[in-house]
Amino acid sequence: MSIPPALPFPDSAAAPRRIALLGATGSVGQSTLRVLRRQRGDFCLAAISARHNRSLAESIVREFSVPVLSLAGDGATPSPEELAAGDGIDLVVLALPGLAALRPLLAAIGADKTIALASKEVVVAAGAIIGRALRRNPAARILPLDSEHCGVFQCLGAPREGAFHPNPSVKKIWLTASGGPFLHLAGEKFSQVTVAQALRHPTWSMGQKVSIDAATLANKGLEEIEAAHLFQLPPDRIGVVVQPSSRVHALVELRGGMALAALHPPSMEFPLALCLNHPNPPPVECDGIDFTVPDGWEFFPPDRERFPCLALAEAALRAGGSSPCDFDAANGEAVQAFLGGKISFDRIPLAIARTMEALDPEELPSAEAVEERQRRVRQLALRQMAGGLP
Repeated sequence: MSIPPALPFPDSAAAPRRIALLGATGSVGQSTLRVLRRQRGDFCLAAISARHNRSLAESIVREFSVPVLSLAGDGATPSPEELAAGDGIDLVVLALPGLAALRPLLAAIGADKTIALASKEVVVAAGAIIGRALRRNPAARILPLDSEHCGVFQCLGAPREGAFHPNPSVKKIWLTASGGPFLHLAGEKFSQVTVAQALRHPTWSMGQKVSIDAATLANKGLEEIEAAHLFQLPPDRIGVVVQPSSRVHALVELRGGMALAALHPPSMEFPLALCLNHPNPPPVECDGIDFTVPDGWEFFPPDRERFPCLALAEAALRAGGSSPCDFDAANGEAVQAFLGGKISFDRIPLAIARTMEALDPEELPSAEAVEERQRRVRQLALRQMAGGLP
């Protein structure tokens, strides 16, 4: 598909970078739009996709003069895959949730695109498939958008070739966790946690699924699996440390003994600005951390007994094969069950564990195999929860 010429912003430069934003109405999509507003002469929003919020999508089209809109379930509009592989696109910002990002990501890689990737679950479920696609298309590159992975990427010098390439100077990477809203809550009280409490993250404003994942620390486990693929590291060279203020997003230990840290306020706009402008620095200055103001810089290990979802994800990473894909699917169903009032907060890790105990890992050679595996695991998780959890 060839993207037709877009109407430039009023003060546009001669050749603005043309962006396809997939998932424009979600939280990452909205953060992307805020960055684009600050750099109106540098970017042209050439295409967007949206799943459900048609009115918001249409308002984005009007504001940015977007020539191409993809709406989920609307056969009259192009598919996200077509937008991702469009001839006129310089950068794909991929912020679709879960496996909805897989086929657009593979299409973008096949078209040698640069992809700013916010969809961690797609790397968790299909990291090996993505890696093979990148080896077949070495001109394509992935720039990680998660604040933790973008932090690691920046500490490594933001290489032009993107992620999925090993760096021999790295001894270990540490992903930081705020600890979520229940960092200091006694484990015996987890059964009383309400949905509203679990969604009330202390430092970040995020969507419902990722907010619950942050509350259980499943999100940090998913990020460990993602990091193993993005930075081509074994499980024992990836760690998690709690840093409650969410000012430090990642730490990189180098073989020579030095450690590097990525620091910025808890906002997705910082990694977005870096990735959108890669390999050049953002031309617009933003207020970062004021180091003259006292802040909590403490670090301590996570409590895997109170937050067993983290340990379950780490076990899936070590097991390999389809196990990370299985964890992602089982966790997704357990979170939806909690949000729907069908299980209590403390039963989320139990639902995941019961589901994964009933599975034998297998290799997943294709996108179709990943999608089918997740479908089966999700059905199994629903049966496990319907049967009752002690």
